[in-house]
Amino acid sequence: MSLQRTLIHLGLVVCTQLPTTSLLGQTPASFDWPQWMGPERNGTAAAEKGTFSASALSGLREVWRRGIGRGYSSVSVVGDRAWTLEETNGRTVVLAMDTHTGADIWRHEIDGEKSSLGPLSTPSIDQDRIFALSPRGKLHALSASTGEPLWNVDLVNTFNASPLSYGFSTSPLVVGNIVVVLAGGSEHNLIAFDKASGSVAWTVDNNAGSSYSSPILMELTGRQQIIVPSGHSIYAVNVDGEVLWSFREFPYPNRSPLPISANRFLIANEESSAVLELNQSATAVREVWRTRQLHDTYSSAVIHEDTLYGFSNDLLVALSPATGDSFWQESLTGGSLILANDHLIVLTQSGELQILQASPEKPAERLRRQVFRQESTSLTSPSFSGCRIFLRNQKDILAMEIGTEQAAALESKQE
Repeated sequence: MSLQRTLIHLGLVVCTQLPTTSLLGQTPASFDWPQWMGPERNGTAAAEKGTFSASALSGLREVWRRGIGRGYSSVSVVGDRAWTLEETNGRTVVLAMDTHTGADIWRHEIDGEKSSLGPLSTPSIDQDRIFALSPRGKLHALSASTGEPLWNVDLVNTFNASPLSYGFSTSPLVVGNIVVVLAGGSEHNLIAFDKASGSVAWTVDNNAGSSYSSPILMELTGRQQIIVPSGHSIYAVNVDGEVLWSFREFPYPNRSPLPISANRFLIANEESSAVLELNQSATAVREVWRTRQLHDTYSSAVIHEDTLYGFSNDLLVALSPATGDSFWQESLTGGSLILANDHLIVLTQSGELQILQASPEKPAERLRRQVFRQESTSLTSPSFSGCRIFLRNQKDILAMEIGTEQAAALESKQE
């Protein structure tokens, strides 16, 4: 029996190891985490069968850890490279790292002006391009493999964009040949740039305001549309920039919308969450339900089968996506979460990593480990690619790997 079949038979995950000399995009696309909240921006990752078996989780180990400048940008991962933003000495920098070692591959400064909290936006990777937005509104396109500048634009000076108190938080969205950014200006609220040249493809000229959220591409009632959580409304445009509908009864959404069915999606702000339903002609939405049982400033929710999971301040909660009724709640210290297979990967604000089996009945704790110092607040969402979990706070960034110790031990016994 081959080693791989033996590991699967024993319930051990086989973590695909990527060669350090691989070109970008050689990892199966389903295992990459190329942008904010994953491939579909819904906080959901694909994982090999057996990734969360008891044997595999018992082999969870820290692969590398390194210091990092301040900021809340999460980690984007494609192949054997990872990218994030940091602020060092008042300068916003795009950092490219080796996923195996955490070592620098390249660094590129995109803004020399100090911000309030450091970078909040997460870079987006599209083939060999990376799109990164600084807190002061400098949008840069770089070569993902070398960091070479391709083009850049100043959203504030060029388009009169409106930064919020803590700066621009929105993460660039790549759709086909364009990259879309929520600028928040009164004349240019949403801007689409040609991703190759940086020329303006189209703008949405309304006074919808800005938010700390990011647009998301969804297919609702069989139609692709970009859902935009702006300051004063939530609206949708098609890929050509035509406004399809607008909903003004849920102001200041602070998390990206989450698709939950063929014609419904979740929205959230600091006070409540609501589910909106799009009509068949894709011209209007209506509110299905609203609840105060799910609301949070930092963390986006995820959905697995017929249950929504998310943070409501210090509580981890599970709700019905059909009605908004509560299934359960667990007291934590607040935090953020993503979903891989049927497991929640949670990083609490006090720096504890928890892996829970998702269930509408009660979450089964599979693993709990302190990964950051409790006094150093952790607000950045985890990222997941292959068998690795990428975590950061204001001082450190690290990679955890599942199951490889058992695989190595078994392989050495068979030799």
